[in-house]
Amino acid sequence: MTADQFISIAGQAATWVTALLVLLTLREMAIQRRYAYKPDLVPVDGTIHAYLQTHGTVKLPTRWTEQQLSDEEMNETKDIGYSVSFLNLGLGTAKRIKLRWEFDLTSLVKYIRNLCIQHALPMTLDQKNEMISIGFPGEQMLFTRTGLEESFGYLFPAGSGSHSERIHVPHLLVMLISIEIYLHTIILKDEERLSFFPPTETQIDYYDLENTQHTKRFEVRMQFYFITMVDREDAGTTFSARMEFYPE
Repeated sequence: MTADQFISIAGQAATWVTALLVLLTLREMAIQRRYAYKPDLVPVDGTIHAYLQTHGTVKLPTRWTEQQLSDEEMNETKDIGYSVSFLNLGLGTAKRIKLRWEFDLTSLVKYIRNLCIQHALPMTLDQKNEMISIGFPGEQMLFTRTGLEESFGYLFPAGSGSHSERIHVPHLLVMLISIEIYLHTIILKDEERLSFFPPTETQIDYYDLENTQHTKRFEVRMQFYFITMVDREDAGTTFSARMEFYPE
């Protein structure tokens, strides 16, 4: 092999190595860009003010609001339910979003039902497969486990000027917590207990625009500030708390 041939082969090899390095660099940049623009959904802690509503012959703190109500607002019957905000703190758009609330429903229903039977209270709770019924004199409410899930289409990054998405706290969970608070404060006179919220988690499944699935889980806690149960619907706030989310 002549010197010219060796130089030519070396030059071609160097060209191929350079091309390979450029390809690897571009691939790494593409991967970094893909991860940099992925969505990141997080729930926002929310304040709860609870007000009494009549269910049959029982008044329960089932009207949860984010803001305290005026006297005029308290007299209104409209109740749209309690919801918390979710933000997309990532740089990419999230789509096909599904949120699920998880807690030991069977144990909680059984615990509350036993208290109702023990103290001969005018309410019934029953669970059959996916159906949960809560009954009061003159009122019957039916819930399903599907009510613990909620879905929506897209959530754009918060930095793009997009508003947050509102996610309803399941009405079944609101009812069970409110019944438990009623039982312990009015019936059992256990007003010092501030741990009514069952161990609860939320799981969020969503996809980015490249159809990669993402899953995040949060532990949900309720920090109670005060509970004052007065048997009048115009008595004002019956309890105040804060719903908090902790990533797992």
